[in-house]
Amino acid sequence: MSASPPAEPPAHTDAAVHRFGESFILRTLRDFFLALVFVIVAELGVRFVVVLVNYHTEEKQRTQEVAEQLATDVKAIMLNRGGPVAARTVYPIFEKSHQKIGLDIAITPSDATVKSIESVFGFVPHGIAPQWRPGVHHEAQVPVQAEPFCVQCHVASKPGDVLGTVTVRNYRATHLAHWLEEVSLSAVFGMGNIILHTIVLFVLLRLRMEPLLTLRATMARLSRAGSNLSHRAVVKSSDEFGELANDTNLFLDRISHIIEDEAKVLGQVGALNKRLCQVRDQMQAHVDSIHEPMDRLTRAAFAEPTGRVSHASHHAMQAVLEGLEALAAQGGLPPDARARLHTAREAWRAARERVDAQGEFGLGVAELHQRLGSFSHFISEMTALEEKMQAMAEEGQRLLARLLPPRPLPAPRP
Repeated sequence: MSASPPAEPPAHTDAAVHRFGESFILRTLRDFFLALVFVIVAELGVRFVVVLVNYHTEEKQRTQEVAEQLATDVKAIMLNRGGPVAARTVYPIFEKSHQKIGLDIAITPSDATVKSIESVFGFVPHGIAPQWRPGVHHEAQVPVQAEPFCVQCHVASKPGDVLGTVTVRNYRATHLAHWLEEVSLSAVFGMGNIILHTIVLFVLLRLRMEPLLTLRATMARLSRAGSNLSHRAVVKSSDEFGELANDTNLFLDRISHIIEDEAKVLGQVGALNKRLCQVRDQMQAHVDSIHEPMDRLTRAAFAEPTGRVSHASHHAMQAVLEGLEALAAQGGLPPDARARLHTAREAWRAARERVDAQGEFGLGVAELHQRLGSFSHFISEMTALEEKMQAMAEEGQRLLARLLPPRPLPAPRP
């Protein structure tokens, strides 16, 4: 049993070839877009880690430094003789300025300071009341000690006493909120930047991938069942894609040359088959021309002609000759009759030999007739082989006609 031919792959249509959803360009743009998004997410994640690390390392030291600086500023107010009255104006400014840098402050006067200011200036000092929020934070406290010039207003204190405490808190939530604000801005500008770069990449890919898409469409047309090999890729650039299209065209030209050579061979096979058919017809006609005479000759060789001596006549003639010879031996015949009897005996022997030779000739003619019939059978087998060869040559010609482009007819001569 002959093996069944392999199933042909489904043919690609032009719409399938140029379908954007399955193209290399879309996959490249998708990967590029996802890669940029991943980079932005990774960058924001790194910033988040940096914020946490800075908060647990640098911000703790910064909180202590800010608290010390705030205590120094409070002393500077006292040094300028502004005293508690000026502090009531400056303290809200301190509070707002520290809130802008993400810090919460509190200035708590001591009991001695409250008594002194109330007795001297007639009001109760409150400083900056603490308004602490819940959450993870760093805290630094610095006491404000009385200087010699401070005792003019702080009458109940002496130099070295604690006039109040400066407290600074640095909340982690403030840094995370600042990071989240940066995330929002980075996400908006980053997505806009990604979209812009994706559009630019799409335009560049469409321009640079056009030769490859054209080559892909050409290969799709060549892969269709029943398509000829006349399609060639258009070389639109001098880069690697253009060289690939040129090499593909050269390869197709080589295949076309091979197919043309095969077409010539098939043409020669067809001509040889035609000549073989003519020779076969001539041999068949020649065999038919000698078959009928040979048949007549065979029938004539085995027929019973009138002049042939039968088997009974042979025995009778043999008995007569033997009787005459016996009579001659007894002297019953004259001498000249004996000579004639001897002559008749030789003539009869020669005639009998000719008859036997004619019989052998008839057997030879019959055998030749039989071989001629066998030769006619071989001619019939050759006819069957010639028909199969003709069918194969025609099938090859049809296949080549499908692969090779139709050749234009020559222009008529004027």
